[in-house]
Amino acid sequence: MERLGHVAHDIRDLLDTAVFAFDALRKGNIGINGTTGGVLGRSLTGLREFVDSTLTDVRVDANLQRHVRLSTMPTTEHRFFRPRLPSADESAVAG
Repeated sequence: MERLGHVAHDIRDLLDTAVFAFDALRKGNIGINGTTGGVLGRSLTGLREFVDSTLTDVRVDANLQRHVRLSTMPTTEHRFFRPRLPSADESAVAG
């Protein structure tokens, strides 16, 4: 749960910066090619990289947990017993 809190906090910080830059650009007094546009671009790129990295971590953790869960599962061997019927020769000897 603590990890989820850190993720949410990091996403919020990146989004707040992007929204702040976008609001400044939307007012029309600042060009997109200036410093504010750079802040917006870096914030969005950082957000995308953070989400990609977090998803990779989640996938790796899920795969590791799946692997551990599969490797620790008790193995159940099903052996089917099929009685051997005596051959005709063996029946004649026994009878």
